[in-house]
Amino acid sequence: MKILLLNPIVDYNKQFGALKDFYTPIPSIALANIGAVLLQEGFEVVGVDAFIECLTVEESYNKIFSEKPDVLGISLLTPCAPLAEKLLSSLRKIMPNLKVILGNIHASKFDQYYLENGFADFVVHHEGEATTLELMKNLRSNQHKKDFSKIRGISFLNNQGAVTRTSKRDYMDSSIISKLPYPAWELFPVDQFKPDIRLQLKKLKKKNTNGIVALPVLATRGCPHRCTFCSPINTIGNKYRMRSVESIADEIEHFYVKWGVDTFYYMDLTFPISEKIGIKFCDEIIKRNLPIQWSCETRVSCVTVPLLKKMKESGCARIDFGIECGNQKMLDSIKKGFTIQQVEDAVKMTAETGIETEGLFILGLPGETVADSWDTINFALSLNMDHLKFNLFVPYPGSELWDTLESNGELTNFDFNEYTSYPTYTGGTVPFVPKGRTHEELILLQKKAMRLAFFRKQVILRELANFKISNISQYLIATKALLFPSADTTKPYRV
Repeated sequence: MKILLLNPIVDYNKQFGALKDFYTPIPSIALANIGAVLLQEGFEVVGVDAFIECLTVEESYNKIFSEKPDVLGISLLTPCAPLAEKLLSSLRKIMPNLKVILGNIHASKFDQYYLENGFADFVVHHEGEATTLELMKNLRSNQHKKDFSKIRGISFLNNQGAVTRTSKRDYMDSSIISKLPYPAWELFPVDQFKPDIRLQLKKLKKKNTNGIVALPVLATRGCPHRCTFCSPINTIGNKYRMRSVESIADEIEHFYVKWGVDTFYYMDLTFPISEKIGIKFCDEIIKRNLPIQWSCETRVSCVTVPLLKKMKESGCARIDFGIECGNQKMLDSIKKGFTIQQVEDAVKMTAETGIETEGLFILGLPGETVADSWDTINFALSLNMDHLKFNLFVPYPGSELWDTLESNGELTNFDFNEYTSYPTYTGGTVPFVPKGRTHEELILLQKKAMRLAFFRKQVILRELANFKISNISQYLIATKALLFPSADTTKPYRV
């Protein structure tokens, strides 16, 4: 039995518009993990990453059809949904016997829709490794009548055509995830994986001879925090589970030796989560004398001076901080669980350590006033951070805010084609407009915030100090995008 794992296409023009050249497509580590487990059990597995390769729906269709898989597995996030549905509609007509398994946040949230409308035969909920493996074993069996009701963590249509949701599968504990096989990146176009564009511009990495530039790493599962805008929490759970530091370091060393990869970026929502855990991990990397660089996203409340020094020593080049808001009222409203003072302290400590920082901020949150928005912008500009990103709020399905807004009747835009944080640069519509605000005001606000961030004095001086003739095209593209956000967004994006 042959299974094809698909990371589906995203419409770059609708998602990023004039900023598309500064977005780095992210491979699906979930699919790579599932692929590894299936290969270990002797299944024939192939992979297609339409996201990384920027394939069209037609190109994705042709690749899938040429492989003639028995089963198609898709990791479905909200930005991918519209084009994935178009693809599946075509495939169902020409490959009626193809079994389709959908997983990840969007599929789980709308499992009834996808099953009843014939887009999928099964939806896998929460962590996919064990569930997908059990389901595939069942499909492979020679039983005349297959019973799916005993497979925990799935949805499917029963013989009466009604949606059946089986009992929830327990999340894997730390000991289990530490023993999982390495992600099966060989299934996907690893030679097209790229580090963040800012790392490319600064040329922090050494060129390796294998053409494989960067790989993602997943060190943990779950998140103990409850930020109201976060949707992944419904997939990974609230219980924080970390692999052993040895298993994480083993994976990094494996791909460093195998492919010469020396740049890694952590996909965890929060890593490291504490000084103790972080130092233990860094010491393991240092002990192995691995000449690597890595980046991560963590909370301002998690970093300390001793931890940051260890992170720097072990190769940490950049930390993304999810700060979101610039006053305590708004931070509390979205349950961030830290203070403005903690933000200032963390940024100062990180800058003094010499690790590059990016601040992630959200404008247009529910309950946010114009004054609140400017508090966020001015606060962000006051911080000594290398990069600032201002997203407009998107109510993603699966988040607490989605549920709240839906129950209150405040959601009016269900066109997932328009679910982008950068409508300023796509020519699209703002997915959510808070009471008392307007679409036009939010667009103007994002435009002003991005320009103010990009043209900060310290940014200009830093880029001039690091300036290289080879990077001039990137600077020109960035400047054009920020000054003229209505730039042509109709041309297809190609890596």
